[in-house]
Amino acid sequence: MKNLKKIISVLLIMMLMVGCGNSANTEPEVDANLEFQREYYKNVDEAIECLRDNLKNPSSLQVNAIVVSHDKSGFDAQINIRFASQNNLGAMIDDNFCYFNNDFYYFKSQNGTFDGKAVYAAIKGENSDYPIQIADDFWASSDDLESADFWVFKVDLEDYTIPDQY
Repeated sequence: MKNLKKIISVLLIMMLMVGCGNSANTEPEVDANLEFQREYYKNVDEAIECLRDNLKNPSSLQVNAIVVSHDKSGFDAQINIRFASQNNLGAMIDDNFCYFNNDFYYFKSQNGTFDGKAVYAAIKGENSDYPIQIADDFWASSDDLESADFWVFKVDLEDYTIPDQY
């Protein structure tokens, strides 16, 4: 009886070691689409810095949605940010900010929408006009992103970390 208990104990320990070893040595597989999106987080950081530079009260910035799009127009990517911040009187306002690079950006307050149906649909989390859904909140004109004429994705705010104000 004593030997049986020892054998069972040894087997249980071995099973636990094998199970723990497998889970400790394996890393979760990162989605290739998410890796593609993360390549543009540097552009998003630049857009947020530019946005803060143009706000009356940069510390009041609340980012509600970020959409990155590309249409082979010559810009690396267009960053669209739906945000809220305080105006001169201290009231919180909702607005939209479109960023191409430090030389070309604008606020789009009229009707609270962005130019372009695909970008606006992505911000609202709806299906885009583009035929291929690559992943959740990610659409393109082709399933080959390198040759696609257009792609748009909504940044996952749980994955992206908004940079601290400098």
